[in-house]
This record gives sequence, structure tokens and C-alpha cells, in this order.
Amino acid sequence: RAAFMDSRFAGMKAGLKLNTDQEKIWPAFEAAMRDIAKEQMAMREKMQTQRQAMRDSTQTPDAIGMMRTMSGMAAQRATMMTKVADAAEPLYKTLDDSQKRRFGMMLRRAGGGMEGGMGGRGRSHH
Repeated sequence: RAAFMDSRFAGMKAGLKLNTDQEKIWPAFEAAMRDIAKEQMAMREKMQTQRQAMRDSTQTPDAIGMMRTMSGMAAQRATMMTKVADAAEPLYKTLDDSQKRRFGMMLRRAGGGMEGGMGGRGRSHH
């Protein structure tokens, strides 16, 4: 995963064709995106553990508990999306229109640091 993430960020950076001033901002953006990706991974692993525990349980599924879990996960995703926006904003403000278009496409394709894409549901094909 680390190698895939490295290549994803290298490709994004190359695709943006950053100028010297933008190059200086890039490391902070990339570090924030890596942290967000780690949070997403931890959230996904927790979700998988919970699903497995439900499958292994002989008890009747708790519909209210499931709704609360889903609500908590939605709130976590919203928090992560805010972090993505906060991390991207300083760099984004320096981009020209062409770079902004490429940035938007690349961020969606890269998942914005979130597995499964912007607003993804924790799915990953990586």
C-alpha cells in the first residue's frame, strides 16, 4: 500500500506541473493526505472487525446499534472530508485554472485520501 500511495502522489504531483512556489506547499499537503489515508485505513479495519463479529455472533442483529454505527462512520467520513479540504486549500489557492481542473480530477481518482473516492464508503480496489 505504501508503494501504491507513493506512486499515486508522485503521479498527482507530476500531473499538476507545479511551479517553484507550489512545490514548497506540496509536502504539507502530501503529509496531511497520508495522515488522512491512515485514518481511513483504521476506520475500514474497524468496520471489517465489527462485520466479522456480527457474522460470528449467534445473537439477533441489533438494528439500532447498526444505525448508530453507520451514523458514527458517516460523521467520521465528514470529518475526514473536511480534513481533505483543509489540507488541499493552501495548495489549491495557488493553482491556475488548468491545474485546478487536473487537481479536481486527480483528487477524485486518488480518493482524496479516502479509500473508495471522494465521499467513498470505505471500498477500495487498490
